[in-house]
Amino acid sequence: MAKYADFPAATTVGSADLLQIVQAGVDKKATAGQIAALAGGGGSDRRAVTALAIESGVVNIDCALGDYFTLALTANVTSITFSNLPASGIGAALSIRIRQDATGARTVALPSSFKAITGSDTAVQAAANAYTQLIVTSHDQGTRWAYSMKGVAA
Repeated sequence: MAKYADFPAATTVGSADLLQIVQAGVDKKATAGQIAALAGGGGSDRRAVTALAIESGVVNIDCALGDYFTLALTANVTSITFSNLPASGIGAALSIRIRQDATGARTVALPSSFKAITGSDTAVQAAANAYTQLIVTSHDQGTRWAYSMKGVAA
C-alpha cells in the first residue's frame, strides 16, 4: 500500500485504487471519506444500494454511503436532509428509487433547494406499490439541486 502525501493523513490506498482516484478527478482537497469511498474495494462500494429510512417524517441521506438509494414509503416524508456532502466544486449525483407501500398515496416533500428539470414530475407516483425514480445533482455542496423525477415500471 502506498500513502499519497497530498491526501489527508491516515488515508492509505493501493496503487490501483490511487489510479482510479486520479482518473476520477479527485483533487487534493477531497476529504478522507470521499477518497475512502472511491478507494474502497476498487470503488465497488460507490455502487452499493443503500436503503433509506423515514424517521418522524424525515429522510436523512448520508452521501458517504454512496450514491444509489431506495426509499420505501411507509409514511409521508415531510423533510429530506443531507449529510457528508462533497465540498463545493465537487459534484454530487444521487439516484433514489422510491416505492409506495400497499396503502399508496404517500407524499414526499422535496426541499426548496430542489429545482425541477423541465419535463420532470413534481410528485411521486401515488398508486399503491408504484415506483418513482428521483435523480438529483448538485455542484455547490447541496445549496441548489437539479432534479428529474418520473414514474417507472415495477
